[in-house]
Amino acid sequence: MPYAFAPATDPLAIGERQWAVAALTPPCGRRAVVGLRFSRLGPCLGLAAPLPGARAFALCLSRASPTLVPVSPSGIEAAVGLLRAAGYVSGAPGPALLIGPVDAWRRGAAAAYAALHAALPGAARELPLVPGSYGLAFNADGALAVVAGGG
Repeated sequence: MPYAFAPATDPLAIGERQWAVAALTPPCGRRAVVGLRFSRLGPCLGLAAPLPGARAFALCLSRASPTLVPVSPSGIEAAVGLLRAAGYVSGAPGPALLIGPVDAWRRGAAAAYAALHAALPGAARELPLVPGSYGLAFNADGALAVVAGGG
């Protein structure tokens, strides 16, 4: 099976090679309201971005397919194609986020990681995080933010 993506059946449980788009609500007081959640980022890298209309996109990139086909620049092109099809324009309404083991991807999937940065020039912000479940929410300033533990 080649490296391919599928829509997540639940935007609060985005698994490997899955993506979702969801409306996000503003925070309730100081508490973030999670609208998208990665089930687990370990070896996977999360690609997330705010979209027009108070929505956001999230995709979980794994370094290989279920049959161990490594992610390639064409797989990255497909991921960024899904992001653009969801309505993202480079850098607007905010930067794309690369969440998780960015250093491991830089070393172990260098061609794919370089292709990802080339597809999102100047519009990506890296958030190196330890393995875990992470949610996405808008912060008090209206920017897309990562919520540890997903809750």
